[in-house]
Amino acid sequence: MNKNIDELANLIMYSGQSIQEVINEAVKSNNSVCINKLSDGSKELTVESIITYNVKIIDRYIYDLDGKLTKQYISINGKERMVFDKYQELLLKIEEKENIA
Repeated sequence: MNKNIDELANLIMYSGQSIQEVINEAVKSNNSVCINKLSDGSKELTVESIITYNVKIIDRYIYDLDGKLTKQYISINGKERMVFDKYQELLLKIEEKENIA
């Protein structure tokens, strides 16, 4: 039981890479960076890069008001996939625990 609580607590406390870390990596790789403030006050960081064969990759990071990573998306050739959603993963873990109990 304590292990389950620890897993949930770790996920709640997870902050991911900071905005500054992602920006630093993007700048070092000569990628373009854009920061937008969303209506709820959270921030969206978009990093665009081009890889071999002119393939465009767009990484979108959503940070909450405390600067913690809550969502991450990747778009390759216009097809977007969710990489990480903190709260969706939290709900899935809670549902798993309820189904086991």
